[in-house]
Parts: sequence; C-alpha cells; structure tokens
Amino acid sequence: SMLLALFRPSGVFESAFPLWSTAATGSVCGLNIPCLDAPNIAVILACTVLLYLLILRLLHNRWIAAGSACLWASSLVVLDSVAWQATVLDKLVTLFSLLALHAVISSVRWRRTVLANVVVFVPVLLAYNCK
Repeated sequence: SMLLALFRPSGVFESAFPLWSTAATGSVCGLNIPCLDAPNIAVILACTVLLYLLILRLLHNRWIAAGSACLWASSLVVLDSVAWQATVLDKLVTLFSLLALHAVISSVRWRRTVLANVVVFVPVLLAYNCK
C-alpha cells in the first residue's frame, strides 16, 4: 500500500508531513531550535552537494560549481527557509528534482531505455508528490 500511495499526490507526502516531521524531530531531541532545524539543514546541505555535482558534470569546472553552489546555499531565500517548517516540502521537491536531473544526465549514456526511464521517473514522481 505504501508503493501505491506514491502514485497519489496526497499519498506519502501529504500536507500534514511538515507537522509530522516537526513532532518526530521534537520527540527525538526536544523542541529546541537547533533540533527542529537539523532536518531542514540536512536537506539543504544535500541539495547543495547535488547542485555542485550537477554543475560540475555540466561545466567540468570545480570553481564555478563550488561558487554557484555556495551562492545558492547562502542566498536569502534558502537561508530563510531553514526557519520555516512549512517549507520542508519545497526543500524535498528541490532535492528530488536535482536527483531527477542527475538521473537524466546519467541515463543518456545507458543503452537500456526501460531502466533509464524508471530511474528518471522515480525522482520526478517523488518531486510531484511532494507538492
């Protein structure tokens, strides 16, 4: 049933997910600000690494990739989203979209089109279901 829930927009990542994640984080280490912000920071760091790797794969220049990823991670929009628990779904959409872009770039080289389509389809589906 969990697999079938992925195919519904209101399935696994429904609108109550931010409240659930806040409650789960709070039950682990308490309702203090560093504890509640830790999952958001982890997702942003993962997105920053994925963005760095994506730009590196496209441009083959470490300095441009590092500078672009640092600019994105230190932008006001990203930094402001850490404090808002309601934006956890937006951060997950970013994470799954970056994974889908990596999958598209990787699948171009593959000969097996069915496997490539599945690898691209899964993160796109997860990103869609986060919204």
